Amino acid sequence: MEREQAYKNIMDIEFDKEMGKLSDEDYAQMMTPARAQAVEVLRCLDARGVKEGMTRLQMNEREAAQAARNKTPAFRENRGRETTLAR
Repeated sequence: MEREQAYKNIMDIEFDKEMGKLSDEDYAQMMTPARAQAVEVLRCLDARGVKEGMTRLQMNEREAAQAARNKTPAFRENRGRETTLAR
């Protein structure tokens, strides 16, 4: 699970609570693991050197293997341009 999915899970739970679909107890039971998962995702991304605003590069298997051999990052800063690399 990546950062965006972790944030989406939290936002979905908060939305359901605001819409009255969740009791306080259900909200707490769902939010605790969702927050823990988000923290874990952020720790893993941080350990890999991924910062806020970076986006995953789209690579085929050959490119991914070469990037791993060269220790090329699989993420880059998003500067408002298309993030998918066409090769």
